[in-house]
Amino acid sequence: MSGVAGRYTNSKEESDDPVVYVAPGTGACGITYTDDDFGACLKPGWVNSANVNGCNKWIQATSDASGISVYVRVVDACGASSNTTFGCNDLFLTKAAFTALAGSNSSEALQTGHLPGNVSWEFTNEPCGFCAMGYPGKLPCSGENDPCIGPDHDSVMRPGRLNLTAADSAAICRSPLTSMTKVKASASISSCS
Repeated sequence: MSGVAGRYTNSKEESDDPVVYVAPGTGACGITYTDDDFGACLKPGWVNSANVNGCNKWIQATSDASGISVYVRVVDACGASSNTTFGCNDLFLTKAAFTALAGSNSSEALQTGHLPGNVSWEFTNEPCGFCAMGYPGKLPCSGENDPCIGPDHDSVMRPGRLNLTAADSAAICRSPLTSMTKVKASASISSCS
């Protein structure tokens, strides 16, 4: 696990178990999520351990096979499924995030039940659009509530926590939020040391 005493570093994790999608429901974070939400399920040590609470933190996940990245919020803790070990570097996704990362291979991924290749991921600042729409979030390093001020992972200035529509949020943040996917980002958050 990349972190000491509850503080995350900005190192990337890379899944080595198949990345699958989880059924909707209410997770260990107390968040009810659906197939349409962009969410992630991590090993319990990331979510509700004595030193770390990753609930409501944001992750940028990138499929090595498709090159597509998505932003997802930590909504649940999960464990190994059949033929997996589910280590600290692994994650499962909600159906919307899963199909977005699969890209043009989403039908095949849904049929096999897992994404092709590995998925790399890292904790990140909450994206501008989610701040503008009022989604909750926590700072990636300290775990404190994120006021959504300052730049996001893509260097877009965040307007604070508002309650705008997706269209108004896209206008403010200069990015469409219909799919919430993008090509690999080159920016990264500052170190959490």
